Amino acid sequence: SIDAVPRSIVSLHPSWRVSTGENVTFHCEIPGISGGNQTKWLFNGTNIPYQTSSFSITATIEDSGKYRCKIDNSSFSDPVYLGVYVASSKKPIVDTSKAILSLTPPWNRIFRGDNVSLHCKGYGTSNTNETQWFHNGNRLSEKTPTYDIIFATYNDSGEYECQTGDSAFSDSTFLGVYSDWLLLQASLLVIEEGEPLILSCHGWKNRNVYKVTFYHNNRSLNYWYENHNFYIPYATINNRGFYHCSGILWRIFYTSELLYIDFKGTLSYMQILIPLMTGILFGVDTAILVLTRKQLHYLLEKERILATKRSPKADPEAESKVQVEVL
Repeated sequence: SIDAVPRSIVSLHPSWRVSTGENVTFHCEIPGISGGNQTKWLFNGTNIPYQTSSFSITATIEDSGKYRCKIDNSSFSDPVYLGVYVASSKKPIVDTSKAILSLTPPWNRIFRGDNVSLHCKGYGTSNTNETQWFHNGNRLSEKTPTYDIIFATYNDSGEYECQTGDSAFSDSTFLGVYSDWLLLQASLLVIEEGEPLILSCHGWKNRNVYKVTFYHNNRSLNYWYENHNFYIPYATINNRGFYHCSGILWRIFYTSELLYIDFKGTLSYMQILIPLMTGILFGVDTAILVLTRKQLHYLLEKERILATKRSPKADPEAESKVQVEVL
């Protein structure tokens, strides 16, 4: 059904995922409608004192959470999550000579017919915005910092790279185009300690999905009657594993395919020590069991030999007498 009241939408720049100290700009708009007299913002369900369609903050950990907005008499937007993490001093320094390639929406798994925008951001002093785009090693004709894919097809799947200004080429970013009823989307396929993770249960042709459940290693995480994203604000190695979602689409129950999310980082000494101690204890228990069985076998064999020695010796003469008496 079509909403009688238009719904606002929230966008974040440069990304939904930033480190502390970075500047983030929030923008609220009604698609197809320009302007507006007053904007209302919510942070984790509470009013915040911004009344303009755009505002900027310098991100802190406390700014992580869900943001919603509405302009004039429009409906409130769906929540958009901002994840702020502390950049670890143990992580390698970002190579600022490379361009950075990002996606909007931030999913690298989409359906046929979906739209996605690829953005190329470069570092350097060059005044030119001319951008080179490559798809599976082939140069594309697009030369702007944003490359829009409208109504994606299977041919749009593959590895993308970009270069802008005097920056070096970006790392490769994979985009997968699928055909199914439900598709689990993840903001990251490889997580690091402390990073935020967002999961989305996406319905074919953007159809509404109801009674949505997210699963991690076949254990249910959360259930909503209406479809909402699932947020993990601080990822750890325990969040590694297989994820999927289920829900009702067109009055039929569907389950997405499994998606594996890996963990990248150094394990703590406890994460190494516990499995090591478990293995050592298992080995010790096994050795004790084997020794105990051997010792038990030895004792039983010894007892059998002693019992044989204690048995009365055979007396041929006595046996002969018994046989004569019987006869």
